[in-house]
Amino acid sequence: MTHDEMIALIEAHRDGKTIQYRLSPKAEWRDRHLKSLDFDFSDVEYRIKPEPLTLDQCWSKAVNDTTKPDGLLVEFLKLAKENGHV
Repeated sequence: MTHDEMIALIEAHRDGKTIQYRLSPKAEWRDRHLKSLDFDFSDVEYRIKPEPLTLDQCWSKAVNDTTKPDGLLVEFLKLAKENGHV
């Protein structure tokens, strides 16, 4: 993580945005609920929690990411569920 990315993360934390972390690249992102600035940039990966996609954005992403037409609906429903629409 670059210095600018660290600064943006700390500013987002200051501004009340939800920060997420994971301990390995294959782990799921988890919300960080601590109020303090206790970041471990050397061993933990952080990000600002992304805003949920709208249904239109879910559809566009499914269309762009799906190579087989029969998988389009499945991908759309998966994205809709992940973003709180189902």
